[in-house]
Amino acid sequence: MNWSRTKTWLIVLFIGINLFLLFTIAKENIAQSTISEKMVADTVAILQRNSISVDPQIIPRKMPILSAMEVVNTMTSADETAAALLGGDATYDREDNCYLHGTAMVEVGGDSVRYTNTTPTHANAYQDEQSAIQFAKGFLTDAGYNMAKAEAQILRYSDHEAHILLTQKMDSYPLMDSQFSVRVTSKGVAGLEGCWFYMAEDQSGASGARGRVKEITSVLIDFMNDPNRSGSSSKITNITLGYTTGDKMTYHKSVSAMPSWRITTADGKEYYYDASSI
Repeated sequence: MNWSRTKTWLIVLFIGINLFLLFTIAKENIAQSTISEKMVADTVAILQRNSISVDPQIIPRKMPILSAMEVVNTMTSADETAAALLGGDATYDREDNCYLHGTAMVEVGGDSVRYTNTTPTHANAYQDEQSAIQFAKGFLTDAGYNMAKAEAQILRYSDHEAHILLTQKMDSYPLMDSQFSVRVTSKGVAGLEGCWFYMAEDQSGASGARGRVKEITSVLIDFMNDPNRSGSSSKITNITLGYTTGDKMTYHKSVSAMPSWRITTADGKEYYYDASSI
């Protein structure tokens, strides 16, 4: 018996078996992570029978694996936040519970901060949409907010005023309730409101159990049956997968950001649903 040749064939056989198993597992994972077109069509039909319309093309087909992530609040204290936004010189008004400097004011509550300036004095703050976005980012960067991963969206724009929404991103998914709504005039930032969380530098990745997100078709049925859904929310215009941190009324130094689905409707309302499959 030629043992060397037999051993070689056994090695080839085991490699073949392992490759077959890997292919089978990969095929099953792909099948589990993809929603069939029939399921999408059936879900759209059910929604239509309940007077809810949605373009099938905006329904995601791929369900990725996500987990909770620990995020840190940029705001460490109300005093420091106000001083940074007001240029280092803030006077606290105890009666109105706000910070003042010149024509600018800062209010802090829970995780959120609001800045208003009735008379900004910057000359020619922007010339187009892109420069308006850069001006808003620059203002927040100067105040200590890291805008490196910020995703910008122009909500309204004119030669005299631009409304910009800045959203924090973690990897390729938005942290949907870590946002700043910024109003930039030709003279500078006239107002902003929101909060800003970031992933800790020493965190290499996921901080919780990983799992396939809840299928969007199931979430759409939850939306249909949601007792808090407004009667005017009868047309779905956008579906977004990302993260949320929850309650903003209480201050959080750090918090777990959870996978979430956001459904936006034509009446301007947004609905959030837990995307955890467990």
